[in-house]
Amino acid sequence: WQTTVGYSSPAVSALGFSPNGQRLVVVMGTKASIYEVGTWTKAANFPNNDVTTLPGTGQDISFSANGMVLVFACGNDGLLWVTNYEQAVTDSNAPVVFPMSSTTATAVEFLADTPLLAVGAADSVTLFDFSNASPLDPVDPELVITITTASCVPSAISYTAGEKILMHSCSNGKMSMQRLTCTDGYVGNNCATACTIATHCSGNADNVTNNDGQTACVCECAEGYIGSTCATQCTSATHCSGNADSTTSNNDHTACVCQCAEGYIGSTCATQCTSATHCNGNADSATSNNDHTACVCQCAEGYIG
Repeated sequence: WQTTVGYSSPAVSALGFSPNGQRLVVVMGTKASIYEVGTWTKAANFPNNDVTTLPGTGQDISFSANGMVLVFACGNDGLLWVTNYEQAVTDSNAPVVFPMSSTTATAVEFLADTPLLAVGAADSVTLFDFSNASPLDPVDPELVITITTASCVPSAISYTAGEKILMHSCSNGKMSMQRLTCTDGYVGNNCATACTIATHCSGNADNVTNNDGQTACVCECAEGYIGSTCATQCTSATHCSGNADSTTSNNDHTACVCQCAEGYIGSTCATQCTSATHCNGNADSATSNNDHTACVCQCAEGYIG
């Protein structure tokens, strides 16, 4: 292991590995360089070989999960992002640099498994949606939400995707933690999935919303439909052996309920009442009781029981 690469001036203000682990970006004040991991040779200056300085001192950097977007937090001088980082290593004309000079940025972090970028500044963390970031057509990322962080200037940001917890340390030594919550009816790590009856409930629900953890959509099935996605319709032929006058769903839409036809019993109306089977062959007729749980014999003359 080589514990010291050997920078003395200017001081390193931020650094980070690319997602594939093949390159290291080192920020020293307003300058940034890319190094090949292993040989530690310089591959390029950044943002590109012609524009070698950032808008201000680079305080933090973050890569998108696919490695295409690289973002620099430059304090009061704003935020700068590059949409095709990989090409920047070999082509000085490739990077599309997009400065957001109106945005103060002391810390940045792409949230795992999402296109959201968290930008820390004085007393707040703002989330921007980079879904539309394109090497050919850079657009202003959409502002999603601003979280107030009283008396805290974020110096580092971290995110746990499974629990959707956003954490940030402050320059005053404190730490803040907040669970990101989706608008009702939206789910997913970046709240990008809208719950709809057509998509999540097979078109057979009266209503759909999100579960408590906002990880999945919950369907309120229409009458006569069952299952988590309301995909199953209750029918006499399928659920009641073809022997029901009607069939519907139970209250929580987990099972079908059969209204058996006269002379049939059981939860699925599978049993037909007959004199031979249920009345020892000694009945003039056999039918079902009112709730279709048992057969009732009309005994022939001279027979009892």
